[in-house]
Amino acid sequence: TSTSTSTSTSTLASEITPDTRSAAHHGIELACVDAMARHHDSSLARFLSTDTPATSIPVNATIGDCDSEQTYKKAESAVEDGYTTVKLKVGARDIESDCNRVIAARSAVGEDITLRVDANGAWNRTAAERFLETARTVDIAYIEQPLPASDLDGHALLRGRGVDIAVDESMNRTSPEQIFAADAADIIVCKPMALGGPKQTLAVARKAEAVDIDTVVTTTIDGVIARMGAVHIAAALPGSGSNARACGLATGSMLADDLTANPVSISDGEISVPTGPGLAGGALRSCCNR
Repeated sequence: TSTSTSTSTSTLASEITPDTRSAAHHGIELACVDAMARHHDSSLARFLSTDTPATSIPVNATIGDCDSEQTYKKAESAVEDGYTTVKLKVGARDIESDCNRVIAARSAVGEDITLRVDANGAWNRTAAERFLETARTVDIAYIEQPLPASDLDGHALLRGRGVDIAVDESMNRTSPEQIFAADAADIIVCKPMALGGPKQTLAVARKAEAVDIDTVVTTTIDGVIARMGAVHIAAALPGSGSNARACGLATGSMLADDLTANPVSISDGEISVPTGPGLAGGALRSCCNR
């Protein structure tokens, strides 16, 4: 049964390409590799990995748009909850306000916590350069998508100024190969749902590793099945583990409801990787078989 299921899902996946129907391809491919992993009595991370996969993945807390006072309180609370990496959403306010917010966040968390920001392509080059001045002084680890997705040259110009540059939306609007060729990123942010599936995501990550670019895996605020798939993919990344950059996988709480209970826990800023066959052994089976 597992063999026939794998064959049928592989056939469907070949008819829906990642370039044109990435979410559909992701769903089919995730089902396919889950079936094959269970057939081999292997966790999905072990099935996908070329090495020993990580058993837990560091994850970041996310702070949405809010004023400096609320940013301070939420950053302080994230550290109390055990997170060692905190990401701030920026770009919805003027540059000076966002600069004050990251200063407040650094004051709240101290020197040992990693801070990163995500602008979702909101700035022009002048605004991004102004923010970089403050980002350097408060030790921001990286700025994610400071410029519009298509401005690869602009991202390349922002690199080498004391703060790493990450791209997210550019991964979907251009291509990883264009990003690598333009020297536009120190880090790529990979969303399996947007890239078209587990295998495609890992292939991109391995190409990035070959040109000394780090990979961070995150979600498109996915439901529990796709979210667990992203956890396994992060565990299978080259160099994954507790010393790797934190991934954006602590997103389940952003959903008002979900398909089923989360089968893994987040503790002290890390998410555990399911070790049972497939996505999560029998924990998700009743949901997946509906």
